[in-house]
Amino acid sequence: MKASSLKLTIVIMVILFLSGCAPDRIKTFGVDEGRTGTMEESVKPEGAYYYFTEAELHRNKGELDKAIQYLNKAILQDPESSYLQLELAVVYLQQKDRTRALNIVENVIKKDPENIKALIIYGKLKQEAKQFEDAEKTYEKIINIDPKQKNIYLLLGGLYMQEDKLDSALMTFKKLIRYFPESYAGHFFIGKIYVAQDNFAGAEKEFKRTLELNSNLEEPYYELLNLYKTLGKDKETVQLYKDLLKKDPENIAVAMEMGYFYYQKGKKRDAEKIFKELGDRSVVQKEVVKTVVQLYLDKKKYDEAIIILQGMLKGAPKSSDLHYVIAVVFDEKNDLEKAISHFKKVAPDSKFYSEATVH
Repeated sequence: MKASSLKLTIVIMVILFLSGCAPDRIKTFGVDEGRTGTMEESVKPEGAYYYFTEAELHRNKGELDKAIQYLNKAILQDPESSYLQLELAVVYLQQKDRTRALNIVENVIKKDPENIKALIIYGKLKQEAKQFEDAEKTYEKIINIDPKQKNIYLLLGGLYMQEDKLDSALMTFKKLIRYFPESYAGHFFIGKIYVAQDNFAGAEKEFKRTLELNSNLEEPYYELLNLYKTLGKDKETVQLYKDLLKKDPENIAVAMEMGYFYYQKGKKRDAEKIFKELGDRSVVQKEVVKTVVQLYLDKKKYDEAIIILQGMLKGAPKSSDLHYVIAVVFDEKNDLEKAISHFKKVAPDSKFYSEATVH
C-alpha cells in the first residue's frame, strides 16, 4: 500500500472509530472524566459551586463570554481547583482560543503532572499544532499512568501511522487489544499495518477478527477484498462480495464491482446478469447512474465504465440517462463515432437532450 494512501485512510478511520463516542461540550477532547471526579467533589467551596453552576447555565445557552466570567469568579473562590481551571480551558477551546487554553492546561500539568484530563487536552493541542513528537510523548505518558484510556491508544497509534512509524503504531495497537481484547478498532489497525508490512496472513486474520467483533463494519470487508484480489484468491473474493450483498442487497457499488470482477475473470455470463439487473434498476433508481458517475467517470476509470454501462444498456436499452453517460465516456476517450451514436439515442424528453444535441 502506498504511504500516502495509508496515511489518509488512517486519519479517516481514527475519526470514524472515535466518533462512536461523540464528544459533548465537556468531552471535547475525548476526556475520561472518571479520573477527575464529579463537579460536586472537585468544586468544594459553596461560592465556587454557585459560580460554576451559573457558568454551566450560560454555556448551555451558548453564552461563552458570560460562562468565562463566572468560571473566573469560581476560580477566585477556589484557586486550587484543577477541575475549574480545565473547565475554563474547555470553554476557551469552544471559542477557538487555543493559546489561552494551552496556558491554563500547562499550568495545571505543572502542579499536577498526572492529571489525565489536562494531559489529553495538551496532547490534542500539540497534535493540532503539528508538534507530533510532543503529542506522542504526552499520549504515551497518559497510557502509562492509566492503561485503560482506550481512545488514547487510537489517537497515539493513528499518529504513529500518520508519521510512518509503523513499528511504534503496531506496538501501541497490540497494547490496546491486550487491555481491550474486544476492541475491533485495534484489530482493524493491526491488519492495516500488516498489509503495509506485506504480512498478508496476519492481515487476513486481523480483518476477520474485526468482523467477528463487529459484523456491521464495511471497511474490513473492503480491506479483505483488496487483500484477496492481491493474492489472487478469486473464490474468497466472490464470497465476500456475496456476503456484502447479503447484508445489503441494495448496495449498488458492490454489485458493480462484483460484476466487473466477474468480467475480468472471464465469467461474462455472471457479469452480464448483474449489469442487466443494474440497468433495469437504473430506470427507477436514479442512484444507480449517479453511482457509475461517482465511482468510474469522476475517477476517470473510463474502460471500466464502458464495460459496466454497455452491460447495463442490455437491461435498459432505451435509457436516455445511460446512453448519455456512455456517450460522455466515449467522448472523453476521443471515440467520437461511438459518442455521437449514443448521443443520438437520448430522447427529446430527457433532461440531457439539449446537451446531447450539441454534439
